[in-house]
Amino acid sequence: MTNTEILLSVSNVLLPVLTYFAGVQRGNRTRTEDIARHEAERAEERQRELEAAKAKRIGDVVGRYRQLWAKRESSSLQGMLKAGVRSLESSAEVAEACRLIEREGMPPGIPRTYAAELEGADLLVFFQLVGPHASEVLNEPLMRELATQARQGRDSKAAL
Repeated sequence: MTNTEILLSVSNVLLPVLTYFAGVQRGNRTRTEDIARHEAERAEERQRELEAAKAKRIGDVVGRYRQLWAKRESSSLQGMLKAGVRSLESSAEVAEACRLIEREGMPPGIPRTYAAELEGADLLVFFQLVGPHASEVLNEPLMRELATQARQGRDSKAAL
């Protein structure tokens, strides 16, 4: 056997082996990219589901408030409580519900007289605190106290 024949034999074995390993490496890289893309798509889908659930929760509260107001049964704080404001999950959701209610021309869910008191307060905590007092006449000193407690509730959450 001549050197040329040996070289051709070795290259006939070596070339397919190298081609195989190059394909395996490319497949691994493609698989890793596919997994990353799939995880990103799942995260986006989960985010869309969370946003849709949030919009539904807020929409349900606004819809019930609208029905109560249209029937002249309740509005303002009492209406918000009856509409299920405490079923929302965050202060931002409560604030969004209040904005939508006002945008539709209904009486605000939180009277403007208490807006300054509630500046910086956790609105969800506020409504959770107001809930047990719903049957009482909500006078100004009580509302100030509840607003203060709601602000403290936000501060204690921020500390965590």
